[in-house]
Amino acid sequence: MPSNLAHWSQVIGRTGEFVRKAVSQNRQILRPEMVPKALTLHKFRTQEDIDRWAHGSDASNGGLSTSNFELSVDGVGARFHGNMSLRVKPQFEGMYRGGFAGIKTRTKKSLFGQINENLSAYNYLVLRARVGPPPTIRDAWYMNLRTANMSPTHIWQHRLFFRSQTQDFEEMVLPLSDFGYTAAGSMIETTDEMLKESVEMMGISVLGGNAGLQGPYELVIDEIWATNDPFSPRTSR
Repeated sequence: MPSNLAHWSQVIGRTGEFVRKAVSQNRQILRPEMVPKALTLHKFRTQEDIDRWAHGSDASNGGLSTSNFELSVDGVGARFHGNMSLRVKPQFEGMYRGGFAGIKTRTKKSLFGQINENLSAYNYLVLRARVGPPPTIRDAWYMNLRTANMSPTHIWQHRLFFRSQTQDFEEMVLPLSDFGYTAAGSMIETTDEMLKESVEMMGISVLGGNAGLQGPYELVIDEIWATNDPFSPRTSR
C-alpha cells in the first residue's frame, strides 16, 4: 500500500507540474516578452535530481561495459562513469556490438499524459560539464534528444567536443538546428525539423564502439539549460 500511495503522490505532483507548464506556455504565446531568457532543464544537486534519470550500457545486450550515475562527492553535479569495453559475452559474438553507455531522462507521467519539455522558444541548449582525468575517454560523447513524433530507436544527436586539459567545467553550446537525425545509431538525411515543442527524452551517451575506444570514462554534469543567448553569464547556479 505505501508504494501505491507514493506512486499516486508522484503522479498527482506531476499533474500539477503539467498544469503549471501549460499555463506558462499559454502566457508566453500571448505575451512573447514573458519568455525567460534561459530555461533551466536539469541541475544536479540532490538525489532526487539523479533519480529523474536512468543509466545503462551495452551490458543489456550481452556487452561488458559498465555504468554508474550518482551525485559527485562535493554535491555539485552528477557523476556518470564506468568502464567501456568493445567485447561482448561469447554467446553474443557476431550478434551485438559492445562499446556503449548512456544516461537518459525518465518518462514523467501525469493524469493528463506524459510531460514533455517545450523548447520552441529557444535556439540553443547549453551543457555545463567536465570529463574525467586521463586516461578516461573524452572524444566519443554525444547529446541526444527524442521528440514525441519519433520512433524509440530514432534520436536527434549532437557531438560534444571537450577541450579543457585540466578537467575544468566547460559550457558546451549546442544549436538545436545543428542536431543530426540518427536511426538505430546511423546518421540519416531528413527534411524533417525537430519538434522542439515536445521533447520527451534528453540523454548523454559515450559511444566507444564507433571510435574504437575502450577503458574508463567519466563525465560530471553540472547543469543543462535552454537559451537564446548562450554566451550571457549564468546569474545563479
